[in-house]
Amino acid sequence: MKELQKARIALEKITNISKEATEISEIISSEMNLDIDSQIATLIYKSIPIKDVEISQISELFGSEIASLIENLLKIAKIPQKRYKNHLENYIKLLLTLSGDVRVIFIILAEQVWNMRNIESFPPEDKEIIAKKVELLYAKIAHRLGFYKIKTEMDELMMKHFNYDVYISIANKLNAKVREREAYISNFISPINKQLSKKGYKFTIKGRPKSISSIWKKMQRQGAKFEEVYDLFAIRVIIDIEQEKENDACWDVFSQITEQYKSHPKRLRDWLSNPKENGYKSLHATVLGPEEKWIEVQIRSQLMDDTAESGLAAHWKYKAYAKKSTNNEDIFGKIKNALENSAEDKADKEKKKLYSDEIFIFTPNGDLKKMSNGSTVLDFAFLIHSKIGGKCIGARVNNKYCSYKQILNNGDSVKIVVSKRQKPKLEWLKVANNQRTKRKIKQLIKLQEYKQALVGKDILKRKFKRLNIKFTDNYLIELENHYNCKTRTELFQKYGDGTYDIKNIKSILFKEDEKSEINDIVDIDTLQEKPSSDDVLYIDKNLDAIEYARAKCCNPIPGDNIYAFVSVGRGVIIHRKNCPNTENILLKYPYRVINAKWKAGIIDFSSPITIMILGKDRLGIASSITDIISNESQIKMKSLNIKEAKNDNFVAYISVIINNKKQLNSLINRLLKIEDVFKVSRMK
Repeated sequence: MKELQKARIALEKITNISKEATEISEIISSEMNLDIDSQIATLIYKSIPIKDVEISQISELFGSEIASLIENLLKIAKIPQKRYKNHLENYIKLLLTLSGDVRVIFIILAEQVWNMRNIESFPPEDKEIIAKKVELLYAKIAHRLGFYKIKTEMDELMMKHFNYDVYISIANKLNAKVREREAYISNFISPINKQLSKKGYKFTIKGRPKSISSIWKKMQRQGAKFEEVYDLFAIRVIIDIEQEKENDACWDVFSQITEQYKSHPKRLRDWLSNPKENGYKSLHATVLGPEEKWIEVQIRSQLMDDTAESGLAAHWKYKAYAKKSTNNEDIFGKIKNALENSAEDKADKEKKKLYSDEIFIFTPNGDLKKMSNGSTVLDFAFLIHSKIGGKCIGARVNNKYCSYKQILNNGDSVKIVVSKRQKPKLEWLKVANNQRTKRKIKQLIKLQEYKQALVGKDILKRKFKRLNIKFTDNYLIELENHYNCKTRTELFQKYGDGTYDIKNIKSILFKEDEKSEINDIVDIDTLQEKPSSDDVLYIDKNLDAIEYARAKCCNPIPGDNIYAFVSVGRGVIIHRKNCPNTENILLKYPYRVINAKWKAGIIDFSSPITIMILGKDRLGIASSITDIISNESQIKMKSLNIKEAKNDNFVAYISVIINNKKQLNSLINRLLKIEDVFKVSRMK
């Protein structure tokens, strides 16, 4: 305590210590068991206005450890909070990662507890804001960190604020039965006391009423009145025993209790073998007590009880820590692991620092976006929208202009700056840190190259016409060989972007007497089933980087083998590989064809499909067909046209809305099972 007194004297030289700061510091000390540094940091943080805080001065007077805590508290105080309700989970994670030191979160929770305890002293317009933020945000953080005592108090104070009449009604009913309840508890624990004393245990048994807020929630959940809620109180057995023996002892106590009272097998909760992520350990059982009443019994060690009351902060009170859990992958698990592997002395306090693979970035509107650590402005631009990413030239990060290469930090506020003249570049792949961003950049560059190829082809055609040279495959191959082009598309693209000089064509094509033509012969099978990822355009209904449409001539759906055709002015058109127009497209425009595949997992891509049915004409055949289609819940029939055919046969054309190839195959198989139907096929 001498350190705290010295700190108070030093702080009083700078400013007056507020009553609020003193009381929050007391919560930090007595209710959270935090260290002196946390208490001093709280006094400073709550006594000096934010604008007057100089971290360097704090570091000189109180040391770097306390200065670091205050710096992180100030970071959180500056976070935009107007839209936290819309991004609650991300906001909680941002608080936990931005704090840097988990003690910062404990200080903030203590501040919110003080706010709720003193809510009547705030102006009316602030009361609702404080209570709502505690309800939606800080009570959840307290719960996840295991601060059950603080979480319960928050719930009680919120209920008192939002549902005062109900709160008072339940409180009065509990008080009216206090003597009856105490007598019952005494009667219940008497045989347990004797049995555990006989076994030589050091223990404490407490009987306590459930919190008013938990009783109210149970009444709402069960649709019950107060008198109908049977478990209004719980019995807690706390064993004073060494940590290495605590689990076995808890189970032994359980066996002693169940010798006295019948256990409810479906209401046994074992958090000894599998503690909660916030460190909570206990054994919960429900037993049938006197007067045929079910009673909840909680069995735990003293360390478990302190952890249950104070959450992870209880670990500062002990030098023995629970074993590290391997099941906690989220940020709350990381906090637990960081604390459980820390040491008490200051030299090891750095181990309390939290690290995360995630950062959280604010948009200008206050929305919160989750990104991977190391993400750049360019990554953020593509996260917002591919069209914004493709035009990104930089950003205003925390109101300061930065390059698109700038690496973002947790809690940054980012506004992307774009230019119509900007185009995606290959060097962007080195700037991007996110694989999704890189994939989008490649798609934009690929589309850009195809558009340049179309321009280049038109330039070459006009040049050939002026030179009175036929635009044949012979000469194009000579140009490809001259420039060592790997594909026809590359040749056209280089002429389109100005890399190759159009004036040199005549000197390159010196064999002007060769007028023969070689036809482009390309088979659809040359479109590989498994091309490299760089050569494939993956089609997704949410694809936003490329303007595209599905060809009406063949209506491709997920599951079909497809390719993409780069049109002039209409973006990319998706065709089935067995489309009737494929042969003509490949003969005339092979350089415009891109390998394409449906993105994995696409199942809903509604499209009109025409199915032809051949069969023997008979009474009721139309009804059999429509019954099968109407029983397919995901398929809608648009039209049915049945015509007579030769030899008492019929042909039917059905137009239906299909989501994917799997649905289509299922429908065809069911139609084939109809009696007298001998052929069902999809129209090309």
